[in-house]
Amino acid sequence: MRTGWNITSYPQEHLKITKFHNASKMAALIDRMDITISPPLAFTELGRRDNNEDYICPTNVDTDTRLFIVCDGMGGLDKGEDASRITAESVQRFFMENPSETTSEEYIYQAVVSAFEHLKAFAEADSLITRMGSTLTLLHLNSHSVTVAHVGDSRVYHVRDGVILYKTKDHRQVLDMVEQGIITAEQAIDHPWRNRLSRSVSFKVAMSGEAATAQPGKPVVQQITDIQENDYFFLCTDGVLEQITDALLTEVLASDKPNEAKVTEILDRCRPETRDNYTGVLVQIEAVSEAIAYKLPEETDDEAALPKSSFVTWLVTVVLIIGLIVGGYYWYSHQ
Repeated sequence: MRTGWNITSYPQEHLKITKFHNASKMAALIDRMDITISPPLAFTELGRRDNNEDYICPTNVDTDTRLFIVCDGMGGLDKGEDASRITAESVQRFFMENPSETTSEEYIYQAVVSAFEHLKAFAEADSLITRMGSTLTLLHLNSHSVTVAHVGDSRVYHVRDGVILYKTKDHRQVLDMVEQGIITAEQAIDHPWRNRLSRSVSFKVAMSGEAATAQPGKPVVQQITDIQENDYFFLCTDGVLEQITDALLTEVLASDKPNEAKVTEILDRCRPETRDNYTGVLVQIEAVSEAIAYKLPEETDDEAALPKSSFVTWLVTVVLIIGLIVGGYYWYSHQ
């Protein structure tokens, strides 16, 4: 389990709700969610590999953290450990330098393009590198939704009460072939291309007869607005999936054990037999509060020119009533 993350607690901040009694004048200004998370947990292990090509970003997190990234350097290519690190850190830097209330599909794509450009620069600076690439999964908690995005076969799960509400779909060539009717799902299991990715954040240097990679694989972006207390988001590389099935994952997350024990159980399942690097990040939603702020529409010129007759009438009536009461009391006291 990752102990290098700085886990601290912080007080939940609630957005104020302003209400106006004049409903006809009411206009929505902001509709947003305030999401509080439990201390995030993570792990990354070698498996039976000689080096770890998985990468988690950011390297230090707490309950204020809103962006979580997991990358897996592509096996068989050059510098997998650098590819995953560059991809993750480039995406994180893009988010930091381009803050946004929402993370649209185009926004995520530009973050991936930024990572691609950094990979390209790294590869072109080293004559020994011909191709390098990485998968990418990210989770971003923003004021309107939770954004999940991925390229490749690292996954993100959204789990509630032991049920998977959303799971990313692996970008593998055999899965595309199954969809196209070229092979069956059973044939895909042992197909020679079963580990080939159909999308990735990767760059190939121009070689004789082959052009350089022009752009990265397009990420799939999912905006999740149905967020509830005790929901789980689990990001992982494909090494975890060697031993952890969907059924086992939901069983572990639905248990009454503390989150540390849940992560330990996943690790205990992976350690004996997993060949590949395996990495995971667990984020639990602790609380969700919705807030809507309102404002009155600005006055138009026509409205400003009209006399406030209703208010004036009300004010005159009140003054007359008070005058009658005071005058009556004065007259009565002198009789």
